Amino acid sequence: MPIIIVAVILSFMSIYILYSAFKVIMLERLPILGTFRSIGATIGSARSILLIESVTYGVIGGFTGCVAGFALLLLMSDILSPAKGNTFSLPTINPLYLALSFSSAIILSLAGAAIPTIKVSKLPVKDLIFTSLTAVRKKGFALLGILLFALSIVSPSVIDAQVYRWGSILSVILALTSAVLLVPLMTRIFRISLGWLFRFLFGNEGYLAMGQICSNKNNHHNIALLV
Repeated sequence: MPIIIVAVILSFMSIYILYSAFKVIMLERLPILGTFRSIGATIGSARSILLIESVTYGVIGGFTGCVAGFALLLLMSDILSPAKGNTFSLPTINPLYLALSFSSAIILSLAGAAIPTIKVSKLPVKDLIFTSLTAVRKKGFALLGILLFALSIVSPSVIDAQVYRWGSILSVILALTSAVLLVPLMTRIFRISLGWLFRFLFGNEGYLAMGQICSNKNNHHNIALLV
């Protein structure tokens, strides 16, 4: 059960980390994609290139992870063999588990890159070239984040003991989701509470810099990624 809990949490975190990273990458590449589209590339070809890139990252990550996992397994076997009084022997690797691990890396990479890729590929060429994206502030997300955070605190104490472990998994996922949704609200709160301090220390430049942090979507994604 602890391994299942860790696997679920890490899968959720990996998808969001990849989603945030690809979203930042897509925003930074908008002019390049606009130029690519303006010389005749179709939406499908642009989307295919971006998805192939995500699959490539998944293949590299899956291969690296499997090699690192095998090395860690050798180290664990070497450490545990003397404790058991047995001689060291190479651990048996199940090909099915190895294939599942490698496939999971590709699936997680695709899942994280799918939404940013589809959104960017549908943008008009003009918006891509001039990066003239209109940011829509969604106030409901902050309220949803507060609600999910409250549920993450309450859920383990009200769930039946027989399913408590699954309730704990749900609690962690809700807490992580709420933290991501609350990033824009928290940046605005910090801007209001620390704006006077930055104005005092750095003048108007410091205050404008604080405002840039709150209004720039790239900064929001980077902060959410760190969270």
